[in-house]
Amino acid sequence: MKEINIYDLKFDFNDYIQGFLVTSGSFEKHNMLTAGWGNLGAFWNRPTMTVYIRKSRYTYQFIDNNDYFTCSFFDQKQAADIIKLCGSKSGRDINKTEACNLHPLNLAGGIGFSEAKLIVVCRKLHHFDVNANDFDDSNMGNKTYPHHDFHRGYIGEIIKAYVAE
Repeated sequence: MKEINIYDLKFDFNDYIQGFLVTSGSFEKHNMLTAGWGNLGAFWNRPTMTVYIRKSRYTYQFIDNNDYFTCSFFDQKQAADIIKLCGSKSGRDINKTEACNLHPLNLAGGIGFSEAKLIVVCRKLHHFDVNANDFDDSNMGNKTYPHHDFHRGYIGEIIKAYVAE
């Protein structure tokens, strides 16, 4: 992976429509999940990435207890199997890194994967819980969360970005 200036980051959402991996933890003990929702932009005059994790997910405890998380984006051809497995299996039951034949990288406090096309390393700045009463469009809340299994949002400052060489 080659580090790039985060302000030179080129991002086409169509390249990553299948989803991406959010990873947190240490090199020795980490977990990742497939995310399909996220925000990339600027907040508080900083480049940021916001991710949303359900509290029931195994990765939740990793991201909640660590200062950093990464978002790894893959080429569409390789993404399908990785995204499918990491979105359907729990790290409580299997080692997803091994099951996907991924090779972890220790990157500025975060864990990424050498197979990724793009990795952003984020330092947590803020978290917030999605709540039923906060929906201005109650139909959206009821449709998206029929079981009230709300997400926690994490806003992370993008501190490093890496692209495949």
